[in-house]
Amino acid sequence: MRKVYRTYEQQKRKVLMCVDNFGAHGPISNMQAIILELSPPNTTSVSQPMDQGVIKNLKLHYRSPLLNCVLLCADRDKSYAVDGLTAVSILSDSWRAATQDTIRNCFRHAGFVVGSEYEGSHTVPNPTTEMPPAAASDIFDDLRASGVNVGAATF
Repeated sequence: MRKVYRTYEQQKRKVLMCVDNFGAHGPISNMQAIILELSPPNTTSVSQPMDQGVIKNLKLHYRSPLLNCVLLCADRDKSYAVDGLTAVSILSDSWRAATQDTIRNCFRHAGFVVGSEYEGSHTVPNPTTEMPPAAASDIFDDLRASGVNVGAATF
C-alpha cells in the first residue's frame, strides 16, 4: 500500500479507495493522497464488481480448458485429476482472457460510473456478455452418459 501511495503522491494525485467494511480495513495514517472509504454494512454483495461478474467470467474461462483436458482423457479411457500447477496455469490464462470491457462493465453494473456516463445512459450493459456459452452442463451430461465420473473436486 505504501508503494502505491508513493506513486500517487509523486503524481500529485488524490485517490478515493472504496473497500468493504471488514474490521481489518482501518484508517490509513499519514497518507493524504489516498482516502479510504468503508462501505455501509450489508452492501458488499450489491456493490462489489468482483462478485457481480468478473469472478463469474474467470470461472467460465477456467472451466473451458479444464473440460478439454477431461474430454481428452475420457477419449483415451483415462481418468483426469488436475494438479496444483496446472490449475494455477489455467487460472492465470483465464485471468488474462478477461478484457478491460468486461471489468469496466462489471464496475458500471455495480453503479461505479463517471457522472457524464450516468447522465448519457440509464441502461447498464450486462457485464458478462463476452463470456463463452454456458454449454458446460451439456458436456457434463455427455461425460456422465459415457461413464466418466467428473466430480466437483476436479474443478
